Amino acid sequence: MSKTERAVWESMIRNYLRRRENLQCTFILVDSRLEPQKNDLDMIQWLGEEEIPFAIVFTKTDKLGQPQVQANVAKLKRELKATWETLPDVFETSAEKSKGRDELLDFIEKVNKAWTFYS
Repeated sequence: MSKTERAVWESMIRNYLRRRENLQCTFILVDSRLEPQKNDLDMIQWLGEEEIPFAIVFTKTDKLGQPQVQANVAKLKRELKATWETLPDVFETSAEKSKGRDELLDFIEKVNKAWTFYS
């Protein structure tokens, strides 16, 4: 995708997230095979600054050895701790092996129940 197209998409996404009043939680999908990427960190920081609720979902955890997945997750958490007092919820998932599926579904249920309670 060109830089121009990326900028258009980014602007559209940010406007949507800012204006969506009934947004309960946004999920930031992070490829667990990679060290924290600047665009992921920038989006996470922006969501925090905008006070938009979100959770981080590490994907493809079955594609890499568990020690490397843990190292990449820990590195992202360390980078966030430099500026964040409280870290967002973090999930490690694998679509192929259903890893993290139940935890993520439980989290979604909890968010939905809280929304219903406060609505």
